[in-house]
Amino acid sequence: MPSPFDLFALLLVASAGLAYLNHRVLRLPLTVGLLVGAFGFTLLLIAIDAAVPALGLKPALRDLVAGVNFSATLLNGMLAFLLFAGALHVNSADLLARKGTVLALATLGTVLSTGLSAGVLFAASRFLGL
Repeated sequence: MPSPFDLFALLLVASAGLAYLNHRVLRLPLTVGLLVGAFGFTLLLIAIDAAVPALGLKPALRDLVAGVNFSATLLNGMLAFLLFAGALHVNSADLLARKGTVLALATLGTVLSTGLSAGVLFAASRFLGL
């Protein structure tokens, strides 16, 4: 079983390769290109496994993914980097120019989301007799 460092290195090389392929061939925005590339790579792995089942690709990948604690990896490892990368692309002047709209949408979105979640949970619990 590969170590977390090996898995991180593998994912880093794969994403760098997909980003290069996107830059040279697809010319899509980076995030869209990575998504399309990852989807294509996944389809390629499925096709290889279907064509040559003797390789045992599916069980090997299943064991690899099963060995990852996704909640700890996402919350402790990736979330900070994702938020930082997103914050780098925010234009402060545009954000301050639209502070009223952003504040209203954030506040109303939070209130509506909370109310909708509570309403659905209340209706489901009443339906189930709880």
